[in-house]
Amino acid sequence: MALRCRDGDLAVITWDHPGCLENIGRIVMVRGPAHKGTFGTSWRIRPITEELYAFLECDDTVVWGRVAWHSRIDHPDRWMMPIRAVGRRTSAAAALCLSDEVESSGETGGDTPSCSIHEKVALTLCSLALQACAP
Repeated sequence: MALRCRDGDLAVITWDHPGCLENIGRIVMVRGPAHKGTFGTSWRIRPITEELYAFLECDDTVVWGRVAWHSRIDHPDRWMMPIRAVGRRTSAAAALCLSDEVESSGETGGDTPSCSIHEKVALTLCSLALQACAP
């Protein structure tokens, strides 16, 4: 199966573990190499902002903290949508697919994303599109 993300990409989190759903819509930097994780092929990630980020400890406890590369936080490739520029515009494919990705990427038995998560993702993409089109 082909990977979505590549080393060096920016990506939007489209799904996360129950307890970490507030991360959905956040933009992260992706660092390789990709490796086999519990939930499929995963990448090392770091949010692009200093906001606190929810992540799981080894015992499945949810912890909130600031994430740096040395934090060694990984995220499954299938739970992220890369953001790639085409010329000066944000990838239209990412914008069109993202809503469906958030709806379909939930795991059975887990929480279902709410409307507020869809709104958060839409606002993130709108902000990126405006930045890409700015002179």
